[in-house]
Amino acid sequence: MNKLHKHLLAACLATSVALVGGTPAPATAAPGPDPASADGRSWILEPYFLVPTMSGTSVIRGFRSDVNASSGDILGALDFGAMLYIEMHGPKTSVSLDNMYMNLGASGDARLGTVNVDMRQTGIALTGYRRFGHCFEGTLGVTFNSMKGGLTSSGPLGVDLSDHQIWVDPYVGIRLQTPNPKRWRFTFNGSVGGFGVGSDFAWQVFPEIGYRCSPTFEISGGFRALDMDYENGAGSEKFVYNMTTYGPQLGAKIHF
Repeated sequence: MNKLHKHLLAACLATSVALVGGTPAPATAAPGPDPASADGRSWILEPYFLVPTMSGTSVIRGFRSDVNASSGDILGALDFGAMLYIEMHGPKTSVSLDNMYMNLGASGDARLGTVNVDMRQTGIALTGYRRFGHCFEGTLGVTFNSMKGGLTSSGPLGVDLSDHQIWVDPYVGIRLQTPNPKRWRFTFNGSVGGFGVGSDFAWQVFPEIGYRCSPTFEISGGFRALDMDYENGAGSEKFVYNMTTYGPQLGAKIHF
C-alpha cells in the first residue's frame, strides 16, 4: 500500500501549480491604444490557463514523494481550477492582482482498502510596476500562498495524513515589452522571490506573444517556467514543496 500511496500523492501534488516565490507570473501590460480614463489609466481583465509539466520533491507529514508528472497526468487529477488576472495600467505606475485556485484529487484501491488523496492550493499575488523607459518596468510584489493536502485510506490499517501550510513571499523582477505595439506584442517577465521569508528561494521566467484582435480583445500565448523551494517543520511534521513547473500558457485579455 505504500507504493500506491506514493503514486497517488505524487500525482496529486504534481497538479498543484507552483507560484513564483509562491507567485504566479504577472501578466503583461496593455499594448497599443487602450480605452483610458482622464488620468491615462486603463484596465486589463484576463482569464488564463497554464498546462504544466512538473518535477521535484514534496513531503507531507514526513511522507516523501518524488514527482515527475506530464501535463496529461496533471490534467487527469484536476477536479477544479480557476485563474484570473486583473491590472490597473497607468502611464508610469501600474498595479495587478493575480488569483489562482486549484482543487486536485486522486483515488485507488489497495489490498486493505481505498486510498484517497486531495490537494487544494490558493495563490494571490499583488504586484506593483514602475516604468523606467518605453519597454522596461521594475516589479515589486508579495504573494499569499495556501496549500492544504491530505491522504486517507479505509480498512483496518487506515491512514489519515493531512497538513495545511500558509506562507507569504516577497519578490522582485522586471517586465520587458515591445514599445508601442500595433497588432503583435512580445513581452518577457522575470522575477525572483522568497528570500527565506516564506520560501527559501523561488524564480520565474515567462516570454509571451500577444495578438490584438480589436481595441478591446487580445489573445496571448507563452511558455512559463517557475520554481519554488519551501520547507517547514521536522520529522513527522515536516512539509516540503520543492518543485519546478513549466509549460504553455494561454490567455484572453479584455482591455477597457
